[in-house]
Amino acid sequence: MAQQRIVIYYRVSTEKQDIEHQRNSVFEWLERQKISLEEIESIVEFEDLAISGGVDDRPGFNKLLAAIPTLSKCKRGDLSTPARVVLFEDSRISRNIITLQNFYAFCKKHNTVIDIVGKGIQQFDTAIDQFMVAVQGFTAQAEREAASTRIKSGIKNAKLKGRIGHRFAKGHKHNDGKRKIYDKEIEQRIITLRSKGLGYRFISETIGIPASTVFRIHKRSSF
Repeated sequence: MAQQRIVIYYRVSTEKQDIEHQRNSVFEWLERQKISLEEIESIVEFEDLAISGGVDDRPGFNKLLAAIPTLSKCKRGDLSTPARVVLFEDSRISRNIITLQNFYAFCKKHNTVIDIVGKGIQQFDTAIDQFMVAVQGFTAQAEREAASTRIKSGIKNAKLKGRIGHRFAKGHKHNDGKRKIYDKEIEQRIITLRSKGLGYRFISETIGIPASTVFRIHKRSSF
């Protein structure tokens, strides 16, 4: 029996996220496919923490690319069972169309299949297969660009309202040099965003106030 050679890749975009949800989902997926331990020759895991999917030069991703050519060759030289890259979702590889397509082509070249949680083995043989990968890449890239636009819009909106870092915009009323006081609306937005699991840095960029201030306001509201 040819044994499975499995490599798993995880990625999260912010420091406030962790990979455990992805890891649990991946191993539950493998169990649902009824792959026994006896069928697995090796499992190798790579990860990138707090790195955007728009960045191609990532330590974990680079190690994954370096490992695939070796993993695609069984110790006994049996290539009847391809190596398998398992992903929580394909956007973990990249949110860039070209990078995602190149990765699929790279795996195909090295007799490695791509298995995505909830979707199964992905094909890259026909023009239709390649078109579908391009659509997936376009969707991931569009989501990244939309998120970036929302952040920039939030910062711009904050500046228009006179909140620029620790200072007030020109002509904006201030509190005579004392610690800046933010209104209840800002405080409630921080509480709401934190309740959704978003990090202080993300909230800071979205609202347009320092991360330390976001932390202070959230801590104060917790009492």
